[in-house]
Amino acid sequence: MPASLDINTFEPLAWVNEYTRAAMPVDAAVFEPILQFSLMWNLFERDACGKEANPVTIGKTVLDAFAKGRLTLSSFEEHLTYFRDRSQREGMTIHRYLDALKMSNESARHLVHGVLSSSLADPNNAVHALLLIAHRIRNNLFHGEKEVASLHSQVELFRAVNSLLATYLSVTKSAA
Repeated sequence: MPASLDINTFEPLAWVNEYTRAAMPVDAAVFEPILQFSLMWNLFERDACGKEANPVTIGKTVLDAFAKGRLTLSSFEEHLTYFRDRSQREGMTIHRYLDALKMSNESARHLVHGVLSSSLADPNNAVHALLLIAHRIRNNLFHGEKEVASLHSQVELFRAVNSLLATYLSVTKSAA
């Protein structure tokens, strides 16, 4: 690999493919939703969480939106269905799904488990749980838990998370 890379001609995806020697090369068209996730997360963190997204600020923004009557389950039904199905596909249990997300905070685990198992179904808890899942996906991606070579199998996941973030911002900011 060259010691110096020309700023004007640098191609990040070509470099990533060379650097990782991935069995599944990173292709811009396939990876577009994953690459766009950083933009979506940036908007969410800036506009919804005061530039500091964490479980506490996510809970506060959801509670505030709920108190102002901006959250309805119907706006997030497709996302709930997607993550409920994902958490129980191919014999997976919700507990194993939460482990795969590396969700270690017990109160977050309890909330997300309740929503995914349908025992908690109000808009406040449902949206809070969905955004906590998005936060874990963000952490797992940005902290190197997700393998670049297998990201191609998670394009649908990132489409769902991007849609979730856009839906949240749309319903909470349009009523502002």
